[in-house]
Amino acid sequence: MKNIRYIPNILTISRIVLTAIIPILLLQQSLQNLILSLILFIIASVTDFLDGYIARKYKIITTFGKIVDPIADKIMIITVFTLFGLLNWYSMIWLIPIVLREVFVTIYRFYKLKKGFTISADKLGKIKTTIQITTVIYIFLYHIIQQMTVNLSIEYLLQWVQYLLLSITVAITIYSGIEFAIKNIKLKKYDQTKK
Repeated sequence: MKNIRYIPNILTISRIVLTAIIPILLLQQSLQNLILSLILFIIASVTDFLDGYIARKYKIITTFGKIVDPIADKIMIITVFTLFGLLNWYSMIWLIPIVLREVFVTIYRFYKLKKGFTISADKLGKIKTTIQITTVIYIFLYHIIQQMTVNLSIEYLLQWVQYLLLSITVAITIYSGIEFAIKNIKLKKYDQTKK
């Protein structure tokens, strides 16, 4: 039972390790490596659910988990979205709002940590991450199917869905970033008022 307290953090670290393996496989662009990259990404995504679930169930939420867990998510998401752009699966322009939002939130979290405050992921942030993960999985599946078939009508439909999901992902990413900024500006003003 004592060892359970280490499991959430181990899962969080494993997510970073799995993310580091994906570029090695994905940049080779073979169908086999593409499928394996998808499997690793799904496993990494499942660890995101499991570490939070175990931490809440056994009440072992730690400062390390509050900080590193969201950072692990951002490393996973930014890495894979960037790889897709580098492979010319879509324009790199799609990456700009996603990367800016995630970098801003991460920097602000470290700034607040230096001040003695820990900001954990909120409900909208978790919804945003779920949508991002869903979009990544779909893009993987689209390009796996693309390599397995030459049906142009299906490819057009799949590509249309890809850009629809990307649009939704970018919209929720921007919205959650704005809400995060507004919420923390209000929190800062509240802290100053209390002083």
